[in-house]
Amino acid sequence: MSAIIGGWIGKLFLPSPASRLPSAPGFPPQPLRLTTPTATDQGSTSTKRSRNAAISALDKLRKEFVGDVGCFLTGYSCISLEVAHLVNPVRKKGEEAEVTKHLTTVLGITRQQGNFSLDSIENLVLLYPPYHRHLDVYATYALTLSEHSLQAVIQILNATNQKWEDLTEIYTENPPPRTIDWLDPVLSRLNYDIIILHPSFFLLPDQPLIALEQHSPRTYRLWQVTGGELRHWQAPDSDPYPPFCYTSRNHPDKTVNPFLLILNAASKLEYHRRHYSFDNLTERQRRLADLTLEAYTLIYYRPPLFAVKLAEGMYTTVPPAVSPLLALASTSRDANDSGGTPFGGGAGIDRMEEDENEDDEEERNDSDSESDSEELSTDEVYGIVTKIEDPRTTLDERKELGLLLLSGGRSYRPLPILSGMELSAEPGLIGGEGEGS
Repeated sequence: MSAIIGGWIGKLFLPSPASRLPSAPGFPPQPLRLTTPTATDQGSTSTKRSRNAAISALDKLRKEFVGDVGCFLTGYSCISLEVAHLVNPVRKKGEEAEVTKHLTTVLGITRQQGNFSLDSIENLVLLYPPYHRHLDVYATYALTLSEHSLQAVIQILNATNQKWEDLTEIYTENPPPRTIDWLDPVLSRLNYDIIILHPSFFLLPDQPLIALEQHSPRTYRLWQVTGGELRHWQAPDSDPYPPFCYTSRNHPDKTVNPFLLILNAASKLEYHRRHYSFDNLTERQRRLADLTLEAYTLIYYRPPLFAVKLAEGMYTTVPPAVSPLLALASTSRDANDSGGTPFGGGAGIDRMEEDENEDDEEERNDSDSESDSEELSTDEVYGIVTKIEDPRTTLDERKELGLLLLSGGRSYRPLPILSGMELSAEPGLIGGEGEGS
């Protein structure tokens, strides 16, 4: 394949970035593709039927991504691009209804209300398969908004929350939900950025990232990880990977939802901060991380009048029986000391060798990256939702429970140490610390 890369014309070799990282048990290399292999005569009738249904669903889904140039991160166009959820789907319909209600009614952060589902296009992006796996399974990086866009979104959240608080004081007996002004032009002109959390695992020293540089003529540039940042290939003093936007969808309701993206990024950042700290992030990445978590805190804001009205007996309180869920959520804070992983991940680590010996189910999507035993039970899901809505629950508790709910109880996989890795940038993995030990 011929291409122009940074002014150089020639054959373009396309390696699979960090493709040597193994797929997690239950997480197939290509969980949801824009192209599906041709069905063969082998397999059961039900398997063929489900495969045909998946093909039909993907055919419809392709039309929704017409405005996307290619991979959300790189702009690279490829038939193997996968559909990635910002908030991962859940298996049981009842639980999905609770998660959907949490996003639409409790938090009020979706463009669509009654028609929103976890498969809504505002919750979906396209990713090159290795980058999808790195994001969803290993959390070697986080996708967030650019610094300028984060600052703008934080301003919107502050203004929205203040308006919500004012309305709550007016309509005290029937407090209104938060309403975001989706017509604000800022929310349709956003740029995005990347925070590399594990430089040595995201790309090996000899592996480039190929990103679209300009549309016409179509020009690509090679990038490599240098000093914890993506920089121009063999140009260690070049500027970091710039803010990007490779998506331009044909309807405002289908635009990538920045608040769902922030929820996704917050799960990676909180996990990384508890297990490895932010000490090794660059100054630029630290600013992005701090702004992302500030926006995440504002998403879980609730007017103070709720607590006042609770004291007056206006709201129904939550039975004490669900309070142990806070202990379940607190395991994420204690995981680093105990050697486990957050969100119920300790059991998942113990089961990894057993899981590796089990056959993966066919046509499983990115919601199936963990075993059933790691996932929250239906009772736990209902209990978490109830506790989040309890006016007595503090902001920190709501944030913690929100991460637990949206992760479904699944943890990120341990980072495998591979030959050729330079771990000088990963001190948390040396000396028996971190997930890869």
